Amino acid sequence: MKQNLHTHCRFCDGKDTIEDLVRTAIDKGFDSLGFSSHGYAHPLDACSLDDEREAAYIYSVMEARTRYKDRLKIWLGIEEDLTGRIYADPAFDYVIASCHFIPTPSGEWKPVDYSPEKAREILEEDFGGDFLAYARAYYREVKKIAARPEADIVGHL
Repeated sequence: MKQNLHTHCRFCDGKDTIEDLVRTAIDKGFDSLGFSSHGYAHPLDACSLDDEREAAYIYSVMEARTRYKDRLKIWLGIEEDLTGRIYADPAFDYVIASCHFIPTPSGEWKPVDYSPEKAREILEEDFGGDFLAYARAYYREVKKIAARPEADIVGHL
């Protein structure tokens, strides 16, 4: 089976439209494609969905599901950040729970996957260059996913 369930589009931090991604998946012989835009995690994640964009996202994925039903199985997912809201919306086929932010020793939340440059800056300035302390902070947050009953998939291991 050829599939991807962790696909971002222009509704969050992806670069392509749902239509473009579906056509590419079909061209590459995929059996299924799951979309997983970033669920609400404001103010930390400015590209995460707000209520209006979430409704448009759901509509757009469902429209593509109908349009391409004979060529590709399309799944509607959401990637929930541990700092965001808890999703129980029955519209979603699955929830990916991920850690995109970690608490620094000073208690401030910082992004872990914004860019390599930002990660190095956080490592040096907030963790004194101690990569193990940085990694421990990350995996302490990842472990919390197990306590989230709505999480179907753990993201960013």
